[in-house]
Amino acid sequence: MPVRPSPELFAAILCGGSSRRMGRDKALLPHPAGGTLLAHAVALALGRAARVVLLSGDGRRYPELGLPELADAAAGAGPLGGLVAGLRAAAGAPLLLLPVDLPYLDPAALEALIAAHARGGAPLTVASEAGRLSPLPSIWEPACRAAAEAALAAGRLALHGLAAEVPHQAVALPTVALRNWNAPADLRDGTA
Repeated sequence: MPVRPSPELFAAILCGGSSRRMGRDKALLPHPAGGTLLAHAVALALGRAARVVLLSGDGRRYPELGLPELADAAAGAGPLGGLVAGLRAAAGAPLLLLPVDLPYLDPAALEALIAAHARGGAPLTVASEAGRLSPLPSIWEPACRAAAEAALAAGRLALHGLAAEVPHQAVALPTVALRNWNAPADLRDGTA
């Protein structure tokens, strides 16, 4: 059954990293089911959110997709810079934050995260695997923005640290859904 996008969710895809370990742009890597990792993430987001933007680092990397691109809130701040830019752009809507490098994240896993967030309980809903928090994918309420801005201003750039300090609820997702691709070996063995 097709999923209708939530009018409440604003989705942002983190795709602005330097991909140093991979040696090339991870967003443009081929997805196992066809297309690219970025196309996979965009399809997941478009099926679940009313608006989708790309957090592409400098805001000018993927014009061919026709989606709005945002520059990071601060250069060199990693995913936290993207999160802050996304929270600012969401203008009061909950932010679904997706990384580009989770090739095995599927609709069912994402729906579990969204359903848990909809039930409420905390301003941040994060994935967990074997009892460990995984700040990506996640859903951030506007109430998280002040903590994210403060962490950015203080140079505390670890998204994992911010997720641990903000009141949150964790949703257990299948291990395979949270396997990311960071290095060429991840592509060869498919088990990232």
